[in-house]
Amino acid sequence: MSSIQSFETTALSSMTPSGSCTAILPKSHQSTSKYIIRSCKLPDYYRNSVKQNNALLIDLRPLSDFSNNRFKGSCSLTLPATLIKRPAFSASRIISTLFYADESCDHTEDWKELSCIFVCLPAWISSHIAIAEIIGEKLKKDGFLGTFGILDLDYNRLANAFPDLVDRTPVKNKMGVNSGIKSKLSFSVPQTAPISLSSDGGDYFSSIPRPKERPNMLSLNNFFCPIPEKTSINAPLQTPSLHSIPDAFSNPNVSILYQKFFSLEFREQQRLASCADKDSKWCTVDSLSNFTYKKNRYSDIVPYNLTRVHLSHRDLNQGNDYINASYVNTSTSNYIACQGSLKLSLEDFWQMSWDHFGDVGSIVMLGSFYEAGREMSVPYWPQDGVHSKQTYGSYTVTLLEKKRIDDSGCILRKLDVQREGSTTSKTVNHFQYENWSDCNSPEKISLMINFLKFVNSYEHTGPLVVHCSAGVGRTGTFITLDSLLRYPEESFKNFSFGMDDSEDIIFQEIDHIRTQRMKMVQSFIQFKFIYDLIDLLRSNNTKFPVLSKLTV
Repeated sequence: MSSIQSFETTALSSMTPSGSCTAILPKSHQSTSKYIIRSCKLPDYYRNSVKQNNALLIDLRPLSDFSNNRFKGSCSLTLPATLIKRPAFSASRIISTLFYADESCDHTEDWKELSCIFVCLPAWISSHIAIAEIIGEKLKKDGFLGTFGILDLDYNRLANAFPDLVDRTPVKNKMGVNSGIKSKLSFSVPQTAPISLSSDGGDYFSSIPRPKERPNMLSLNNFFCPIPEKTSINAPLQTPSLHSIPDAFSNPNVSILYQKFFSLEFREQQRLASCADKDSKWCTVDSLSNFTYKKNRYSDIVPYNLTRVHLSHRDLNQGNDYINASYVNTSTSNYIACQGSLKLSLEDFWQMSWDHFGDVGSIVMLGSFYEAGREMSVPYWPQDGVHSKQTYGSYTVTLLEKKRIDDSGCILRKLDVQREGSTTSKTVNHFQYENWSDCNSPEKISLMINFLKFVNSYEHTGPLVVHCSAGVGRTGTFITLDSLLRYPEESFKNFSFGMDDSEDIIFQEIDHIRTQRMKMVQSFIQFKFIYDLIDLLRSNNTKFPVLSKLTV
């Protein structure tokens, strides 16, 4: 323990908000976390604790990078950030999902007795630092008494500084995993993303070692879903994720809203506990057959059987009627919430739109095709300029018009859609709101209000189709706002952040749409944004309804 105690740590002096911030740690090692460990001590760490198999180094890079090269004896953590942030997702759960290139370094059973656990980041940005802090807090909360630290250089800099400590033996396989890696889950994910499949829906589950059946997991074909832990809704909430909210510890409304969000999450966990039960209204097994799971962009975000969209004129026995899309109906409007298209599902997307639109339909796209180097959606309209055409199976789409609407922060496209064998065509107004990154909220409330008004200035027949990447976070936020802004004035008469959940119209609306598609309004930041927007409109004496009630 003497070498462990010699590590230098620095006190917490500032925490940069998450989101668009990509600040790099200055060369002077300005402190950004109370857990920082000086990387110059890394050789001592390896000479002592690692050789004694009394330490753990967690690598937060994507599994594909870890498989190419890694620090000797380290392990890979490839869980979505949103899952790590969940209060009910314990340290034991996190430890149980670690990937080991060397099974002799497996500390699944004895991690609480280790002398130290360190985290190596893929890059020095605030979002990675926040996730590492959450891991540290959860480890300590669950009984880890040793030293926890975040190395003060990212992996590439550390590898260049200490090349002798790097294992450059590649672990090659279709997904960067082979039988030598001990896998606790049957998926790998980008660091801040849901559990992602390939853009063409390719089958890679068969190339990953299948985990042993465990009592705390549900086996859904090749999909493994952690069973929610029994958690008291009234338990005190202490989470470093609140560090990403600038006024988290000065604004009492933030803690109130976090309690509400936690309550929503707990309700959803109870629903998902029965997702494998075919007799349950929360069953999701239709999405996980050998045919249909390839059509999911993310394996942990799928529609409920009861509310999923069925494609017409398809063979139901083969799952050909499947698309990762859900009907979402509120008291004011009707929607279809869906994931960003895959190459495998392009024709499906246009068939769904054709089936549900009248003469004129509307599609809202939130985000871009790629964000932070990660695919959100494949293009599903012509990319060669105005008047260009593209055929997707039986459907031919022509781009008729494109213009940027600056005061609404969006791009408007007018599309013409024709189906093979049909003598008629349909017009689709496509609204793309680009400046909204995954798992975050829009940067400007005023711009989002203008965007909502602009979308609703165009008439359409049939449900409004809304998608982002997974079709839950940004999509759920937009649908909630679009629906709430149609409510009459009296619905918000007694509105306050601290009102009881049973009387809180915002809470009830989000909970209602979550019963139709899982994880809608996925992050706390998005949840808070909805309350902030309504509160701003109320403080400005805006008259409700802001949007007119739809007749579709």
